[in-house]
Amino acid sequence: MNCLEAQSKIMAFIENKLPDDELREFIKHVRSCKNCYEELEIYYTLIVGMKQLDEEDNISTDFENALDKKLEEEMNRLTTVKRIANSTILVVIAAVVAGLIWLYNGALDKVYNYEQNSKLNEQTQYYYADFFSSRLLGDEKYDAGDIEKYYKSQNINPDSTELFFEKIQRYNENHKGMD
Repeated sequence: MNCLEAQSKIMAFIENKLPDDELREFIKHVRSCKNCYEELEIYYTLIVGMKQLDEEDNISTDFENALDKKLEEEMNRLTTVKRIANSTILVVIAAVVAGLIWLYNGALDKVYNYEQNSKLNEQTQYYYADFFSSRLLGDEKYDAGDIEKYYKSQNINPDSTELFFEKIQRYNENHKGMD
């Protein structure tokens, strides 16, 4: 912002009608330019003093400190607004990232479950195929002797012969007629 632009915005600043994007540039320029600051101080003293006379308030004698305080307050307000805007943007971005991660994990869980179910479905076709391969597709029933032979061939302790037998029977019932 140049001096001519800054001087044209003095009245808007004093009347609090300067938009925030122009206000920041105006304050930076006025603080760095001695001539523009003096011009602002003169207008501020005249306008604020006249308002105080019209409102019959106590007339302030320290307009320079009042002006410095107003400049500081406006700059602090602009900084706070910018911080809030940046914080809001960061929160929204964090929420979007968290949502995407949640959706991604949900999709991974679905893929994982689909793969596990596919493997399970494929595995049932070959369940105990290494030992019972010729009997799995037939209508034959198994007896405890077959299961004990399987346990011995696999070096398994036959603690749950009945449970194993029930699994084989369920398999036969579920896959009857499937070739």
